[in-house]
Amino acid sequence: MTPEMKRRVGVALAFAFIGALLLFRLASFGIWDPWELNVADAARDLSAGEATEWGRAPLSTWAVAHSFSAFGIQEWAGRLPLVLAGMLTLVAAFFLTRRFADRRAGIFTILIIGTTPIFLLNAREMLGDAFAFASSGLVGLMAAGAALSPSKSGSDDTKRRREVGLWLGGLLVAIVVSMFAGGALLTVCPPLFAVAAVALLGLGRETDPARRMGVYGVLAIAAVVGAAVARAVVQDAAGYSAWLGGAPVGGDPPSFEVALQAVFHGFAAWSGLTLIALARLLSPSALSDVPADGDDGESVEEADRRYDFRLAMLLWAALAYGALTLYTSRYGVATYTGVIPIGVAIALFLREVEDSKRGWWVEAAVMALLVGLVIRDYALFPGGSVDSLPARELIVPEIFNPRGWWAAVLGLFVVAMTLGLVATPTEAGEGPNPRAPYRWLRKQWSAGPVARTWLVLGGVVLAGMVAFGLVCLVGGEGLPLTTIAIRAGKVLLVVPFAIAIAMLAVPWSLYLFGRLGRFRLWPVFGAAAIVGVYVAQIFLPALSEHFSPRQVYDTYNELHAAGEPLGEYRVSGRAAAYYAEGDIEDIADQSALLTFLQAPERHWAVLPADELPSIDRAFRGATHRHLFVADGHSARVVLVTNQAVEGHADENYLATAVLDEVPNVQHRVGGVFDERIELIGYDIEAPQEGYLGASQPFAITWYWRALNRVPGSYQIFLHIDGQGNRLNGDHETVDGKYPVRLWDEGDIIVDRQELRIPANYRPGPYTLWIGFYSGGTRLPVSSGDDDGDNRLRAGTLQVR
Repeated sequence: MTPEMKRRVGVALAFAFIGALLLFRLASFGIWDPWELNVADAARDLSAGEATEWGRAPLSTWAVAHSFSAFGIQEWAGRLPLVLAGMLTLVAAFFLTRRFADRRAGIFTILIIGTTPIFLLNAREMLGDAFAFASSGLVGLMAAGAALSPSKSGSDDTKRRREVGLWLGGLLVAIVVSMFAGGALLTVCPPLFAVAAVALLGLGRETDPARRMGVYGVLAIAAVVGAAVARAVVQDAAGYSAWLGGAPVGGDPPSFEVALQAVFHGFAAWSGLTLIALARLLSPSALSDVPADGDDGESVEEADRRYDFRLAMLLWAALAYGALTLYTSRYGVATYTGVIPIGVAIALFLREVEDSKRGWWVEAAVMALLVGLVIRDYALFPGGSVDSLPARELIVPEIFNPRGWWAAVLGLFVVAMTLGLVATPTEAGEGPNPRAPYRWLRKQWSAGPVARTWLVLGGVVLAGMVAFGLVCLVGGEGLPLTTIAIRAGKVLLVVPFAIAIAMLAVPWSLYLFGRLGRFRLWPVFGAAAIVGVYVAQIFLPALSEHFSPRQVYDTYNELHAAGEPLGEYRVSGRAAAYYAEGDIEDIADQSALLTFLQAPERHWAVLPADELPSIDRAFRGATHRHLFVADGHSARVVLVTNQAVEGHADENYLATAVLDEVPNVQHRVGGVFDERIELIGYDIEAPQEGYLGASQPFAITWYWRALNRVPGSYQIFLHIDGQGNRLNGDHETVDGKYPVRLWDEGDIIVDRQELRIPANYRPGPYTLWIGFYSGGTRLPVSSGDDDGDNRLRAGTLQVR
């Protein structure tokens, strides 16, 4: 296979992999309600010939409508146009990078953009802005081709003018498409103005008449577009504007860091290299030495064009941020459209690393720190990964927090990227000598008394770690030490061995990466591919369970028998048109819902998840049994029925949280609050029996009996006091899902909460004080061990 054929195969494989990421299991997750459903409904209306009021760029909806007409109303058909737009984005990015850098950088660009959440989510959801990405990329490609491309040696003036004319004609077509794909403000202005600015700066050194024609053409088009967009902004007319890509809306504009955060989170795992790569675009050292004209190698003109291209990418990325900030300040939500310049910047940086003969230690440290921040943000704010979608009030539910998955896939990327950056290419030969560390120690021992003293001290410390760790491992709980000291000792036991393993593993890892030479970054792309697979095939379908009602309707379709109707209570009935089978009845109020569910035959109902407690309480009051929850996976809607389903698990958490009889209780209390609530007792779940250790997690399960109804919105306060410390465990009962105001006389409430003993807590007994509060008011303790401040003494915890 010739080198040219190998390069073409590499390009084809890169496109095929991203295409598979986008297409595989495209129908495996439901339509998001209401965000994706709004687009689907508008497309259905359009395909049926009904008038549609545009509130966003129409091209995406128009394409979805034609896909529905061709393939039928189904998820994959609605998302297919977005997939094709995503692939067109990669095509534009590849040819842009290929023209001004090389084919290898173009492959890098495909893999970088194609494995980011911002690209994958927008290209696999009907609400996504993949058409905006593609059209903006085409504008950038055509503008750069007209104004920045170097002249081909040997070509005549007429041919060069024809070539520039084709680029300018393509630019006009791309601008027209962009105005329907995302509006001129977001999709046209950033790439067009960036290329125009760079071309204007280099106009003085342009000697080719054909290229001067291209520069003047781009400048003229940029001036017209800029004037039209500025006029639309100043006019601020009501209704949709193709120049702006939206219509004026009310509300306060977001602060500037909101867009930055969306970009930072959307480009994971490549976020760690984004700032570095953008900064390197301006670095002259990133360009090879330029030989004089006539010598072998790169000409001065080609080097100038490459630098102009790099500057244009930087300006494009910056202007895309500015356009997004302006748009979100007045016209609603949108997506950052500068995915191509950032992908190109990272690709160019990696090509520089690939061709270098040194380690990039500072860049590796910065990268690891920034990706670590992404991992932290994804753990604390699960919605950060979907910030790049153009949707209002798209809030990821708290129960969905895949922080372990994110830490695993992004952590793998950090390891691969760190080794790829710091490893230096090595020639074939023997690997690292395992005796090298010991030779180094012997050399230090011979260096003099000072070095010898440090070695002795280090040996004593390591030996002490091993000795103390063995004592903690063997002695365990019988030692007169705190539990945190014992756990620390067990950890210290492995530190010397970990150091020894690292002294062998790190040199070998660097050696193996170095032996890969120019291919030492390919493991990085393998790690990025794993991130992309996780985002497209695991994260997105799992998240969709909470945003789409498809699963509850699928469960109903699977379990219901003929003649068993489905009621919809306070949920969007539009989704049922896509998924539900059988008889569907819209229920307006709770009394009608209860009548519907109290029928002697089996009835089903779909209702909001946050209304299950009140509806279940009313149903239980009438029938003395809980509703059967056939599907409770979603944080937004649940499927219930009035009779148990044989062979199917009940997913009603209230069935184990609200009981009729008192279960076995470890620690009995018997205190009473205001003659209304009795604390029956509690259970303790701890890592060991009888005591807790500092920094250890534990759980308390409280058992309450409602003696009478409690008016008002009371919550539980818990003070764990002792040794001058207090651990605060204030909370709403049953994780806020079954508040005190819903408790009925005779209810037994099982309330579990998870806590952790702070690491600074001293050993000793700690008292559990508990009560109920609402604002500044507490329920009085009418029976039990009261401290005089309406706190009931429930028991003690022993901390070691």
